[in-house]
Amino acid sequence: MLIASDASLAPLYYKAGNLYKAREYKSEAIDCYQTILENFGDTALAPKALKELNSLGVKVNLPQTPTVTE
Repeated sequence: MLIASDASLAPLYYKAGNLYKAREYKSEAIDCYQTILENFGDTALAPKALKELNSLGVKVNLPQTPTVTE
């Protein structure tokens, strides 16, 4: 669903996800929120998208950062 990887598009995906969710188009909302996590994970909307996915019953496995042992 990603059109371009420009970070300024993240708010549009979030708003679209919210609209889909409000209209009960669950799969479309999930697609929008997942697009944010996959392509705009470093933006402030990523935690919000994660929260929305959780509220829709989607279990998200985020990549774990390796722990450094000395």
